[in-house]
Amino acid sequence: MKKKLIILISCFVLITILIFIKIFFGNDLNPDERHNFTSAQYYFNEWMPPAICDPKADSTYSEIWGTSRLNDFGLDYFLSGKFARIAMVIIKSEFISARLFSGLIFFILVIVMISMIRRDEQLIYFYMILFLTPQAWLMFSYTNNDAFPLFLSFIAVPLFFTNSGIIDSINKNKDNKILLKLITAGIVLGILMISKRNYLVFVLYTATLMIAYLFRFPSEDDQISGSIFTLHFNKKLLIPYITIGCAAALVAGGQLALDYSVNGPDRDAKIDQCIEKKAKFEFKLSTIKNAPEKSYDGYRLKDKGVSLTNVIHTRKFFIQLFASFFGSAGYMTAYASKYYYYAMFLFLMIFSGYVGYTIMKNGSKQHIFYLLLTVTFLIIMLVISLLFSWIEDFQPQGRYLFPVISILGLFFYKISDLINKKIFYASYGIFFVCSIVVYVFLILRLALQPA
Repeated sequence: MKKKLIILISCFVLITILIFIKIFFGNDLNPDERHNFTSAQYYFNEWMPPAICDPKADSTYSEIWGTSRLNDFGLDYFLSGKFARIAMVIIKSEFISARLFSGLIFFILVIVMISMIRRDEQLIYFYMILFLTPQAWLMFSYTNNDAFPLFLSFIAVPLFFTNSGIIDSINKNKDNKILLKLITAGIVLGILMISKRNYLVFVLYTATLMIAYLFRFPSEDDQISGSIFTLHFNKKLLIPYITIGCAAALVAGGQLALDYSVNGPDRDAKIDQCIEKKAKFEFKLSTIKNAPEKSYDGYRLKDKGVSLTNVIHTRKFFIQLFASFFGSAGYMTAYASKYYYYAMFLFLMIFSGYVGYTIMKNGSKQHIFYLLLTVTFLIIMLVISLLFSWIEDFQPQGRYLFPVISILGLFFYKISDLINKKIFYASYGIFFVCSIVVYVFLILRLALQPA
C-alpha cells in the first residue's frame, strides 16, 4: 500500500506543479477567462450579487452574448474574489490571485486524497480517474466556474458512498462524528444544486444512489441470480437523510432567496431584456425571432429548422465533444494529433469491453447495478449536452461532461475487487502518460506562448 500511495502522490504532485506553472506563467487563452476574471473581480469589494444589468457589473458581461456569469446562482466567483483579495497581500497581480483559487482547491483535493487513502486503500481506484483527461487539470489552472463543482463532486462521493462514508458509518454504528458529516454533506449538495446546471445531473445521481441504499440494494456478496433489487427499507438512514436534505435546502434556498431579494420574480425576463440590450446583433433574441438567417450560425439550431441528424453527423457533435473532453486548448481551436484521439477512443472501447465482460461473467448484483447506473447517467449527460447544442447553442464542450468523472471514479471503486489489478494500473498508467503529454505539449505550450 505504501508503494502505491507514494507513486500516486508523485503523479499528483507532478500534476499540481504543471497546474501552478500555468497559473503563474500562462497567458489568457482559455475560453472566456476575461469575463470569468471580471466576475471574480466584482467580489473583490462587493458582498452582494449584482442586480441583472447593474452598471456596476458591466465588465462581467460578454460583448458577444450579452450575458454575465454573475446572473447564475453559484458561489464560485464570490469565493474566488474573496480569496484573491486576501492573496493580493502577497501577490500583486489581481489576475493571478484570482486564478490561485482554482489551484488552491486542487491542492486541497490532493491533501484530502492522501488522508482518505490512508484510511481506505481502495480509494486509489476512485482518485485515479483524474488521470483520465488533462482537460480536468486545465480547469484548475485559471478562473472559471467549472473547477469548484468538480472539486465538490470529488468531496461528495467519498463522503457518501465509500467504506468510510456516511452511509456505511450509519449502518455499522461506527462514527461518533456523524452529525458533522451529515451537515457537511448537506452543504456540499446544496452548493452543487446552485452551481453550473450540468451538476444537477450529479445531484440526481447522488439522490438516486441514496434512495437505492435506503431500500438496501444488493450487498457485495449477492450473486447475479434473482432480481437486481431486493427491497428492504433501511430505517437507520431516514433521519440522516432528512438532516442532509435540510442542510442542502438551507444552502440552496438561502442563495435563491438572496437572488430573489435582488432581482425579484421576473429575473428571466430581465435577463432577456439585458441580452437584447448588450448582445451583438447576431446573438440578440429579436434577431433569432425576426431574422434567423442573420443570427449566429450555431445559435438556436432547432428553431432554425436544423435537424438533430445534422447536428450529429454534419456538424460532428460527438466527435468534437470527444476531442474537447480529452484535450483541447484556446477557444477550442487547438487540438492534439488526430491519431491521439483515435488511439484514445480505441483503447477506451477495449478497456470498457473488458470491464463489461468481467462484470457480466464474474460480478455480483451490486457490480451490475453500478454498471447500469453509471452507463445510464453517462447517457443522460451525453443526451443533455446534445440537446443543449441543438436547442440553445452549438457548444460540444467536453467540460460539460465533467460531472460524470467522479461518477466513473465511484464505479471503479466499487468494482475494484473484480478487476485485474495489473490491467487496471496499466490502463491508468496509459491515461496518465497520454494526459501529461497532451497537457505539456498542447495546453501548456500554447499557454506559455506570447499572448
